[in-house]
Amino acid sequence: MMSMLMRLFVAATMLSRAEPFQFPSIKFSFENKTREVNTAPKLILSEDAARELRERTRAYCLSDSCFHWCPDAEEGYQVAKEIFETLSSHQPNHQSKFSLVLSFPSANQGHLSKLADAINSDRCKELLGLSEVHLDLCPRAPAPLIRIQLPRAGSEADETMRKQSISTSKDKVREATEDWVNNFLGRHNLCPYTSSVTRAATGLASVNVPVGRVHIRVDGAGVSSEGTRQARRLVSSFWSEVAFLLESPPSEYATSLVVFPGFDNDFDTFFELCDGVVEQTVAATDSTDFIGRAWF
Repeated sequence: MMSMLMRLFVAATMLSRAEPFQFPSIKFSFENKTREVNTAPKLILSEDAARELRERTRAYCLSDSCFHWCPDAEEGYQVAKEIFETLSSHQPNHQSKFSLVLSFPSANQGHLSKLADAINSDRCKELLGLSEVHLDLCPRAPAPLIRIQLPRAGSEADETMRKQSISTSKDKVREATEDWVNNFLGRHNLCPYTSSVTRAATGLASVNVPVGRVHIRVDGAGVSSEGTRQARRLVSSFWSEVAFLLESPPSEYATSLVVFPGFDNDFDTFFELCDGVVEQTVAATDSTDFIGRAWF
């Protein structure tokens, strides 16, 4: 299964649930619009003051919390990347702390509120195996923070990944994907904006998107789609690739393909995660105008 990301400056991707394997159409609005950045004053503190704020925020959290200080995350997509990378890397066991706390002293509090609400929806919590998500803002907390409550190790919601006997390496998956882009997607003009892995976003100069290459990220090769940890890993890979694409020079990469071989035999779960978690967090971070998404 793949997730395609395209650097856009006003785009909407339309998917038909009844035809999940049909490559979706992408409509473009030709407004001259640029990505808005966080205009809130950036938190500038001396090294001592920053250390003191971090320690006061850590002390404010419960003792059973695993604390993460994220002062460099300012934009909504950077906050999402930090949250889902932390969730994906968390290794539950009977000695684990059952609450993750991520503090974002430089982030826009409005963006934090929308993102926390999205992740705290019943659908997201079920798909990601979370118990509860809480948001504390200033002045109640020394610095804004999101607290994610995890289920106890061994509970039904705390599923673990199970290995599959898939003898597929990331390199082989990447090579097969490149061949698919060059000799199928491009050759048959299934995507009007991508002709090969070296030429994507063709014909989009009028909306300020230069031609660039396709970046391919492979994750979960040789791992089944079962378990909430694999679900968190999928969402984490998506947001890591969003950050990579947005922070790369526009002329270098125009499109990303995030490939998840572990979902090859479970498209329904893949689509549910993309529609139920990824799409909701994209909207919550106000990223819909700048990243086009397609799941197939």
